[in-house]
Amino acid sequence: MKGYKIKKGQGLVLENMPSDLEHDQIKIKVSRATVSNRDVVSYGQDEDSVVLGRQCVGMVTELGDDFLQKKSDAKGKGVFYGLQRGDRVVVSPYLACGECKNCLANKKSICNHLQVVGKDVDGSLRDFVIAKEKDVFVLPSQVTDEQAVFVEQVAISLAAFAQLSLQKGDHLTIVGGSVTGLVMAQLALYYQAIPILVDMDETALRLAQKLGVVYTVNQVAVEPKKKIFSITSGNMSDKLALIAASQIGASRAMSYLMRGGKMAIVDPGEEYRQELDSQSVAGLVVSKQVNLCGVSNGHDFMKTAINMLANKAIGVEQLISTVVDFDKVGGVLSDIAGAPHKYIKVLVKF
Repeated sequence: MKGYKIKKGQGLVLENMPSDLEHDQIKIKVSRATVSNRDVVSYGQDEDSVVLGRQCVGMVTELGDDFLQKKSDAKGKGVFYGLQRGDRVVVSPYLACGECKNCLANKKSICNHLQVVGKDVDGSLRDFVIAKEKDVFVLPSQVTDEQAVFVEQVAISLAAFAQLSLQKGDHLTIVGGSVTGLVMAQLALYYQAIPILVDMDETALRLAQKLGVVYTVNQVAVEPKKKIFSITSGNMSDKLALIAASQIGASRAMSYLMRGGKMAIVDPGEEYRQELDSQSVAGLVVSKQVNLCGVSNGHDFMKTAINMLANKAIGVEQLISTVVDFDKVGGVLSDIAGAPHKYIKVLVKF
């Protein structure tokens, strides 16, 4: 087993890793993975890291001893239930402990000990991934490997919608044309809301229009507040999702929202955690009576996200900027670091 890490003084290295399987673990041969924003940040820092990568799809190749005990039928014959060798699965990028108060209340997205793959524990940029059964989801045949790497973005968008109580006819301003923002805009259309995508990247805005998003706002070319005022007939947005990777601060984004509106700051994998002007934000929350929440993961919506992709609720293939071989990861990381707006989603094939 081999995986990409950053080693202090050496940069990106492909390191051999132990392949032993614990009794309750599964070994997965990775077929597709992605390069995340956190990977790019780690690449630019001379600090030791865990294995990079947060999203992956693969095939179950080996099962721990616990699974060998999960086979029986009325006649005593060996019949597996649950996961089996050969199953195609997507691995959750979030690992809940399963033991804290929130997990026991089935609120794993706010697990007190939640770990993020590629940040807190070894990630997916490796040829084999070892995981636990609770952290993998079997894929239906209707979902391709290329589509499955978007499960996280769909899941976190659904989590944001749940927090925002998104309704049919709501104007939803999405600040940030990242992968998450583009997926969220499509899902808003599916739920018959009215998305307004704000970004400075004209390529991302044109792509959103191709995907059916009618209202896009280039924050450099026009003043977003005035444009949103016009689109909403002077009401401003009912709901707002601020993607943490965007170049607009929380205070400014809140000005796009109507009084009493709902706002979610969405930070997939806790990649950015922008410094917020807490005094300014707090003042606006009070004066505009805004319902403000944070969304850092979509753990509780992974299965729903897979079903959405299986039912073709949104199109994601157009969001893939390029596909690179596993042995070319170093080159693409260097390229993204130098020209981040050149890429939307980078897929790694094995």
